[in-house]
Amino acid sequence: VSQSRYEQLFLGACLLDPSILFKTSLTETHFLRGETRRLFRAMQSCVNRRVAVDYISVTDIDPEMDKLHPSRLVESTPGAANWQFYENKIIEAWQRQSISMLGKLLAGIESNSNPAEFIERAEKELLQLSTGSGKDSIKSLASIMPDAINRIKERYELHGKLPGISTGILGLDRATGGLLDDRYVIIGARPSQGKSALGLNIACNAAIVTGK
Repeated sequence: VSQSRYEQLFLGACLLDPSILFKTSLTETHFLRGETRRLFRAMQSCVNRRVAVDYISVTDIDPEMDKLHPSRLVESTPGAANWQFYENKIIEAWQRQSISMLGKLLAGIESNSNPAEFIERAEKELLQLSTGSGKDSIKSLASIMPDAINRIKERYELHGKLPGISTGILGLDRATGGLLDDRYVIIGARPSQGKSALGLNIACNAAIVTGK
């Protein structure tokens, strides 16, 4: 099965079961074909506008789209049950293409170029590849509200105390709630801007606070 076919099968599954759009980790950048990327973008727009994801809605959002394209996809899709399999195949193809492009980028480094900039870009690209997505999947309000309410309740019961371990930096503590077990915080900046020094200061403060 070709990559374009997997993209078509996934989109057909989304039209059969629009709830998939709230579960998938795909973004439009994962789609290698312009036609399927365009349709996925229209579907996401429907979700963001809170309108039904169907033939009429997606073609209304993108009037230049072939009106029969969505219906053809549904007719050629056996069902929505295997959407995760299609999703994985799309991500794998995107990763292969991205690795190929990254290889070409690194191979094109000139002798007078700053290697630190290429390393930083390579690290960023590899991190994105390892997570499999450029952004989080769309989630419904109903699915995130219970966790949000529990977090608000926990913060209220702490009476102003941090839920996590203090970083030693007041502004950062206010933004993150301190160092928490279920959080993964990435500190990003250009080379030689103090990332390592900041991380070391946070680690030292955490060791002092916890006595470890």
